[in-house]
Amino acid sequence: MAVVLRKVTLKAQSPRNAFYVLSLERITDGYLVRKKSGGNGKILSREAWFRENLPEAEKLFVRILREKTNPNRKNPRKYVVESSGQIGSVLELPQHVSTLAERGKA
Repeated sequence: MAVVLRKVTLKAQSPRNAFYVLSLERITDGYLVRKKSGGNGKILSREAWFRENLPEAEKLFVRILREKTNPNRKNPRKYVVESSGQIGSVLELPQHVSTLAERGKA
């Protein structure tokens, strides 16, 4: 059974209402970083990456989050955080990450 430690939902202003859900989960023999992405409410892609220890899993989680929310990324689709949550300590979002609430969209 997996326990979700962190979860972030990203949204993009795009014609297809693109979204990206990233989660960090504890499983029996390590940790998974999972992503689901798609548009118009349909999941079009799922991937998961295994890491044996929490620091490496957290490092991957933050790297992916930074890449997706980087305002200078080459992809025209710019994601912002719609919601985030975790069990335990406060999730530290990269400094450049803005949320929909901060942009007045919530």
